[in-house]
Amino acid sequence: MEVDIEPIFIDSAIVAPTHRRRLYWTNIPYTPIKPIDIKFKDVIKNGWVGKETANVVLSGQLTLTSGLERYFKMNVGNVIYLDDEFGAQGELTQLMQYSMLLKNSGYNWKEHRGNNDEYAFNNDCYRVPSVAECEALMTIPEGWVSNVNNVSKTAKYKAIGLSMTVAVIAHLLSPLYLE
Repeated sequence: MEVDIEPIFIDSAIVAPTHRRRLYWTNIPYTPIKPIDIKFKDVIKNGWVGKETANVVLSGQLTLTSGLERYFKMNVGNVIYLDDEFGAQGELTQLMQYSMLLKNSGYNWKEHRGNNDEYAFNNDCYRVPSVAECEALMTIPEGWVSNVNNVSKTAKYKAIGLSMTVAVIAHLLSPLYLE
């Protein structure tokens, strides 16, 4: 059986502070989404970001030891810098300085594994978005994932990373809403 429905391309960055480029197939009448001006910096609790819009939220986060290389080389993951002094420098300068910053910070991932402060800059340079910030990036209502008890932080990141942007799905389904 063949379905004659053309896909609709939507990048969630039009209504959310993160990119999520997807094709959607629907027989629900579609009207273009009205852009919402929300930036990555609007949803972070502390730190500095050098991008207006975050990369795709991953189901697995960058590490605090080699994450910058992956971030720059593959353009994946999201980084929140301690401040703009380091973050505003060029990519090559950051990569050259990072190993020295990491060494000087005394950061040891094994010692920080149990650290529950998602907003700390344990490596004195950058951190990844918290679970709550990832919720906001995906327009998931506050606490719907971050406040779930007895679920690991890793499982929460995975759930958010595998989810769809709520604002996009709400728009796609909005013609079904009956007053």
